[in-house]
Amino acid sequence: MNKFALLSGICTLLLVFFQYIPIGLYFAEGGEISIWMFKVFNITENPILNHYVQLPLNLFHIGDAKIYLFGIVSSDYSLLWLDIHMLTFIILFVFSLLGGILSLIGCAKESKTGKKLVNANFYLILTVLIYSLLGISIYSQDILNESLQIIELFYYLGFGFYFLLFTLIISIIAKYKHPI
Repeated sequence: MNKFALLSGICTLLLVFFQYIPIGLYFAEGGEISIWMFKVFNITENPILNHYVQLPLNLFHIGDAKIYLFGIVSSDYSLLWLDIHMLTFIILFVFSLLGGILSLIGCAKESKTGKKLVNANFYLILTVLIYSLLGISIYSQDILNESLQIIELFYYLGFGFYFLLFTLIISIIAKYKHPI
C-alpha cells in the first residue's frame, strides 16, 4: 500500500469538499458557539466550549470573494463553478475530485494499474495547480468582474493554494515511491 498516495488522495478530497480544516477548540466568551447555544437551547453561558479554530482552504481571497476548488463564496453570494464558468468547473472541481479518487484507488493496488492511477493523480493535480494560476487570471473578467494579471494573483493567495502545492509534492513522492 502506497501511504503517500493515500495521503495525497485524502488531502485532495479535503480541498474539494471542505471550506476549512477544524484545528482545535479554545475557551472564550461571546463566541459563535455560545451564540448558537443561546439561540438553540436558550443557554446564556456555555462553560465548556465557545470557540473553534479553523484553517481556511481557499485558493485565493480577492476582496470579499474567496475562491475554492468548488466555487466562489462571498458574504453576499455563494456560487458553484458550474453556475459561473464551465471550463473552470471541469478543471478545478472535476479534475481534483477525479485525482483524489484515483489516488485512493491507486494506493491500494500494487500493480501497474495502481502506478498508472497514482501517475494520473499527479498530472491531474498539476493541471489544477497550473490552471488555478493561469486560468483564473485569464478568465478573471468573466469570473470576478475585474481583470487580474498572474503576478497580481500572488498577492491574493490563500492557504488552500499552499495546501494544493503540498498535495502536489506528496503526489510526486507517491509517484516515485510506488512499489512497482
